[in-house]
Amino acid sequence: MIFSLKLILMILCVIGFMMIINLILRKIFKAGKRSMSSDYCVNERHRRINRTIQFFGLGILLLQFIIVVKYDYLYEAWYSKPYNLFLFYLIFSEAVKAIMEKLYAENKKEYLVTTFQLLFTCTTIGVLYSTDFFGWFG
Repeated sequence: MIFSLKLILMILCVIGFMMIINLILRKIFKAGKRSMSSDYCVNERHRRINRTIQFFGLGILLLQFIIVVKYDYLYEAWYSKPYNLFLFYLIFSEAVKAIMEKLYAENKKEYLVTTFQLLFTCTTIGVLYSTDFFGWFG
């Protein structure tokens, strides 16, 4: 199978599986429906915090890129690998979202869905990475 076809199939399967898990979690916790937008914020304070996290995340990623290009590091250290930085950004951003939902959301069970979805996402990424994407790309 062609690499690009495998990649597209893997991405579609993971996204589909995560959407199904999201629906199941929402039914279990009776959290109601929410837009699929990644820019969901509980209130204005959460929006400002989220923008700050995005700004610093982009800044750190650009700084990492400049350091790698300037000093010709070939991603030797774990903290200089872009996918690790993205994973830290994802965990931090979703943890802040869960905290803000627990404190300020109208439906107090929203944070449970966000927390379990974050745990599931991290587990899925860990399994895919440790199994070399189930041997598809090895």
